[in-house]
Amino acid sequence: MPVQPPGTKIWGPKPISGTPSTAGLYGLAYNPTNDRIYVCHFRARNIFIYSSDSLLTSFGTIPTPNNETACTDIKYCAYDNTFWVASYQTKRVYKISATGTVLRQFANPANDYPTGLCWDENERLLYLADRRGVGVLPGYIYVVDTLGNRIRQMIIPLNANVGPRCLALEKSGGNPNRPTLCHLYTSFNAAGNAVDSVGVYELNRDNAAILQRFLITERYNARGVEYDPRDASLWVTIMEMAAGGPNNYIVKYAGFHQPGTSQEEPDSPVRDISRVRCLPNPFNRTLLIAYQLKRGGDVRVTIHDAAGRMLTCLAEGRQNSGTYYLTWDGKDLSGIYFVNIRTNQENLWYKVIKF
Repeated sequence: MPVQPPGTKIWGPKPISGTPSTAGLYGLAYNPTNDRIYVCHFRARNIFIYSSDSLLTSFGTIPTPNNETACTDIKYCAYDNTFWVASYQTKRVYKISATGTVLRQFANPANDYPTGLCWDENERLLYLADRRGVGVLPGYIYVVDTLGNRIRQMIIPLNANVGPRCLALEKSGGNPNRPTLCHLYTSFNAAGNAVDSVGVYELNRDNAAILQRFLITERYNARGVEYDPRDASLWVTIMEMAAGGPNNYIVKYAGFHQPGTSQEEPDSPVRDISRVRCLPNPFNRTLLIAYQLKRGGDVRVTIHDAAGRMLTCLAEGRQNSGTYYLTWDGKDLSGIYFVNIRTNQENLWYKVIKF
């Protein structure tokens, strides 16, 4: 099939079931582990789960953090099967389990009107968008670590009224600048009561410079965006189709890049590492880490705690192709930990339990 230009409608808009009938659909996340999308509704105390196809079959809900309303965005964290959630009500960022239990929280630096959130699993960084107030410019995107420590602040290079909404990370193999940020931007008129323009913008993740965009000609009151790694397309949530409704739809658009060949694809020819084993798991005294390098190169093996903090480095430097064995003595530690094996081409995480 011919390549579809960015913004080509793939399906939808499709209504979703189970949410409050009032306008409120906001950010969403894709969970490839169970092939579901998770959607926030601004006026609900639940996060809604749907199939990832155009049927949008309902699969129930999980509670919002502390049963709050006004959750604006959500993203999936694959390495420990959790979610990051941004809340406007408390202006905090939460990490929650797959069942909604709050595991961690910190104050959101986007504290005027927090909207977008996205998660870079490789770099272990969060990107947080601040819509600001009516008539207040510019909008900001903050970059923080997993404990909320601010790394940098970027100005969104668009100057419309209350425009900044949700974020997604675009990491397709066809993206020469991957990963980049997809930013849903819905600008309103001066009175703040009608949509003036709406579009999805691809931004450089280091400085928020605009790389490309597509506009949504229908001027939906759109709020959320999420990247589909299977075909590099984008889900977009619609709070209102037009002023006064109908409300709460999802539409799928062709994204900015083709899927291509990515380091995240399991059969990619650029894979450096195979046959990784962490044994025994769970373990009581010593953990054996075994891995095979397909080719020589730089390798770094580290151990991290559940908060993402590095505890120790087991190996760092150039290694030839072959099989390697490392051991980690957790000593008096207990709980959930993560083994990180990083090469020039790959960044792999493995969950282990010490008891």
